[in-house]
Amino acid sequence: MSTNHPTQAQASPEQSQTGNLFLALNTSSEGELPTEIELIPAGRTIVGVDGRTWINDNPDAIVSAFKARNTEMVVDFFHAVETPQIEAPAAGWINRLEVREGGSIWGRVEWTPKGKDVLRGKEYRYISPVFWADNNKRILRMSSATMTNKPNLPMKALNQAGAVTQSENGMLPKQLCHALGVPEAATEAEAVNAVSALKESKSKAELALNQVQTPDLTQFVPMESHKKLEARALSAEKALNQEQAAKHTTAIETELDTAAKEGKIAPASRPMYLAMCQQQGGLEKFRELAKTLPVIVPASGLDGKHPEGATLALNQAESEVAAKLGLTKEKYLAAKNTNNQHTQQGA
Repeated sequence: MSTNHPTQAQASPEQSQTGNLFLALNTSSEGELPTEIELIPAGRTIVGVDGRTWINDNPDAIVSAFKARNTEMVVDFFHAVETPQIEAPAAGWINRLEVREGGSIWGRVEWTPKGKDVLRGKEYRYISPVFWADNNKRILRMSSATMTNKPNLPMKALNQAGAVTQSENGMLPKQLCHALGVPEAATEAEAVNAVSALKESKSKAELALNQVQTPDLTQFVPMESHKKLEARALSAEKALNQEQAAKHTTAIETELDTAAKEGKIAPASRPMYLAMCQQQGGLEKFRELAKTLPVIVPASGLDGKHPEGATLALNQAESEVAAKLGLTKEKYLAAKNTNNQHTQQGA
């Protein structure tokens, strides 16, 4: 197998940051395809046919940059991979770069079936590599290579109005980085990933919007029905709270009456203990406290009876409980007296 060396390096139009050469590429007389191709010719200064020049004073750094990317470099047709929104079928893949005599850079290529066919048919005769260079025209790294018969064909990514290009220091434009939400030092791959993420987010948003516009009716109830159910729930909750409050008030009065009858609390201290019981958890605290209180008021000897001629009356709390229970003062007092008698008998 033989690989022909280029006779002259030439260049296609480019902006200040990217270079493009073309080198002759031929099969051997036996029809064998080259497995290694020259990408950058020997020499520190690379001169194009239009007089423009590039500097290749550190070919090892170019190879190192290729290795750092840890991905194969495509060989396509007519620089399609450098042209957004154009199909870019691969003719081959360069999986290794090496520096040879005079600083030339060669790549080991594995041809695709499509690439082999066009080479054997001599449909293409040149390799045109694309590389990134700084504003001093110093070559920084390889970008791609293409098979072409028109090496002076303008590349969309480099010459066409509105094309996205990198800045002269080999970095993406700041405006593009800001729009994509990536760091200003982002690579092309990171920018592509950001675009893919935006597309995915858009698809999810469109799906969510469609679901909102066409809701599952089995998951919803009419607003009027919802309001009625809500009103019923609130009414039931209010009634339950009132019932529980009434029972709680009755329990408090019972505990205070028992403590007063046992002589453990004086009538003057009853409001204080009532306020204590009305607090959350206060009734239980009072019950525990009542167990430890000493008898401070001696028994009246009336055994729950009222003194002759005494006028029976309800205190404020008893009046509220009687009103909530729908009892008259007399009925409430009668029930209270009966309860006291039962308590005494039980004791």
